[in-house]
Formats: sequence, C-alpha cells, structure tokens
Amino acid sequence: MRLPLVLNDQSHSPEGGYDALARYYELEYADYDVDLDFYLEMLRRTGGPFLDVACGTGRVALEVARAGYETVGIDRSESMLAIAREKAGDKVHLRTADMRKFDLGRQFALVAVTLNSFMHLLTVEEQIMALGALRRHVAPSGRLVISTINPYSVSLHDVEAKLIHEFTKWDPSAGSWVTKLSARDVDTVEQTEHVTYFYDEVKAGEVKRLVTELDFRYTYRYELELLIRQAGFEPTAVYGSYDLESYEITSPSLIVVAQPTR
Repeated sequence: MRLPLVLNDQSHSPEGGYDALARYYELEYADYDVDLDFYLEMLRRTGGPFLDVACGTGRVALEVARAGYETVGIDRSESMLAIAREKAGDKVHLRTADMRKFDLGRQFALVAVTLNSFMHLLTVEEQIMALGALRRHVAPSGRLVISTINPYSVSLHDVEAKLIHEFTKWDPSAGSWVTKLSARDVDTVEQTEHVTYFYDEVKAGEVKRLVTELDFRYTYRYELELLIRQAGFEPTAVYGSYDLESYEITSPSLIVVAQPTR
C-alpha cells in the first residue's frame, strides 16, 4: 500500500532554512556530544563567561551552563532559539542576533563558532564582517574557537548529484518516524555547496515531506588563518579533531584557536 504524500516545500520562503527544519535539527543533534569535552576543556583553561555563536537549539550552550559557566547564545533563527529556550530555561542567556553584525556590549573569555556554523558565511566580505564582530566580543586574554569541516576530508566531486540517506529516527515527541535525505550541488571553484534537504515524516498512515535548502562555503586552513589574523587575532593552535589531534589532510575537522593580538 502506498502512503499518501503531503509536500511542504519551504526552500525559498522566509521561514525556510533552519526555521523550517528546527525540530528535525534537534532530533538529529540532541545526542551529539563529540565536541562537548573539547569546549569544557577550553573553558577550564580560559574560565568564563562563554559565548556560543550560532548556538542553534542550545546543545553546547546548555552543557556549558550545566558545568557552572555563565553562558550566552546567539542565533538568527527564532525557531531554533525557541527550542533552546524550552530546554535551557534561565540557565542560558539567549539572544536573536546575526553573527555578521551583532553587538552585545560586553566581552567573553571564550567565544566559539561551533559545529560548522562558520560555513554559512558565503563570501569573504561576510567572513570579515563576522570576524570583526567576534573580535569585539573576545576579552584581551580570551580565546576564539572556529570549528569547521576540513575541505580535504570530503571528496567534493563524489558527493555531487547524489541523494544521500542521512538518518532515520523515531521522534517520541511527535510519535513519528523521520527520514532525512540530502542532495548536494558542489562548486569547487567557488568553494561552495548547495544542499537540498528532504525530511519525510511518517505518522498515522501519512507521509509529510519538508523540502528546504541551505548553502555552505568551505574554507581552507591558511585562508582561515589569514582571515583571522586580518581581524586582529593570532592563531595559537590548529586541530584536526575535538580530541586535539594535529591537523592533517585526512582530518575530519579544521579547528582553529586564536587569541586577540595586543
């Protein structure tokens, strides 16, 4: 028997992107903990407070707050922040803000752009704007962390034009099965990737499909270090994983730690 399909295409609407997929993002990443010890270790070195830039549904911010550090999270998506507020209550100070041009009027011992969020800055101009805003918020003795995908760790040609099964999970809050598929269109010259996401939710004999799109930009190591230096930072460490492994061409991540120049 074929289940009826209800299509909800929000790819080009103002509510598209992360606002459209917030609940599914939380379902996918709620139990993702690979990077949490890394940020807690950084905070043991720097002390607080902590600023989580593009905090999403509050996964990292809430864990840091639970460890006893004052925590602020910013994000552009109201839908993502709504989930974060529901989980965090008053443990985390959450603000709606654009990482390219925010000003909280204070500084932090540790500022982090977590889980590849820097990749949403699609031009050099946007990257420079964001790094300038980040510079204003890092205390003189503080640290900045930018965590992104290592471009060499994925074959950009191999992922092009393929439909990839990302996950199938049970969502207990909705009583439904959710399957995530993605199709990627990569421009290796521009270092960009356009991804179309398909979320199929099966409940009570009906399939609902959400279709939405996101764009990403890959940044290479020395390109990122140069941008960071131009913004008034000095890189102090480059890691290839959250286990503090040295950066290699096969590393899964590109993680740069930097301090303000004096």
